[in-house]
Amino acid sequence: MSMADDPFQDSGPAAGWSIPDATLPSLATGSRLALPGLTELHVWLLSVDGDAPQQAASPLLNVLDDRERARAGRYRQAEAQARFRLTRAGLRLLLGRYLGCDPAALHFTANPHGKPRLEGIGEDQGLVFNVSHSGCLAVLAFAAARPLGVDLECCRPGRDYRRLARSALTDTEQAAWRALPADCQALAFCRFWSAKEAFLKATGRGIALGLQRVEVAPDWGGYTRVPDLLGPAGGWQLVHRVRAAYCLSIASRGDPAVVRFLNAESVFNPCTEVIP
Repeated sequence: MSMADDPFQDSGPAAGWSIPDATLPSLATGSRLALPGLTELHVWLLSVDGDAPQQAASPLLNVLDDRERARAGRYRQAEAQARFRLTRAGLRLLLGRYLGCDPAALHFTANPHGKPRLEGIGEDQGLVFNVSHSGCLAVLAFAAARPLGVDLECCRPGRDYRRLARSALTDTEQAAWRALPADCQALAFCRFWSAKEAFLKATGRGIALGLQRVEVAPDWGGYTRVPDLLGPAGGWQLVHRVRAAYCLSIASRGDPAVVRFLNAESVFNPCTEVIP
């Protein structure tokens, strides 16, 4: 794996993405959203500033159910609690617009490993969604009837990335990572982690499946190795982006899909220009 030329440039088949200046109330407005097609992924980016009083106290948080409120309460910091609530409310509001229903009336279930889905729908069937949040940004991804996982990482300095690399990266990945300049290694590790985590979430098995059982392709456009029961590796698509300190990965299985990145400028109002 060669990462020496420009390891942090955008890669993959999708258009670029930008960090939005979005607010939660805007998700509740606008017409019903067109569902993703069979070869489309819709990826929404939402600002979730837990310090912003107008967001943290939004009446739209009333769409959350008791289980979601209890889960938010398990976060130790008030800021993290607020960001979780904002992300979940954003998910409900978007699902409500996709499905043309009351977002507060939606019910969720999960597989034995904890991957959520809409109640009454089989795993990886119907409208599939996956969510991630890190720092002040949340990503909410939607697809039609395919395994889907999304992971967002905000790279933070001061962590022991050498120790983490030994436990998360394959031998090939570790060699490429160690060859990078020291000041590039933190972000590079977060890129690897994000790509692997997105895959593990898409499988519905989570991190227990094993980070070192997954190897990221040199061009960040897929995977060169996955567990045999989930192969072949070529059947998986990876879309990977980096902006500032954020690493974003979207993993899906099936025919190659076009990714539509939706942000405040184009979709938090009626979005006919973005979703035909």
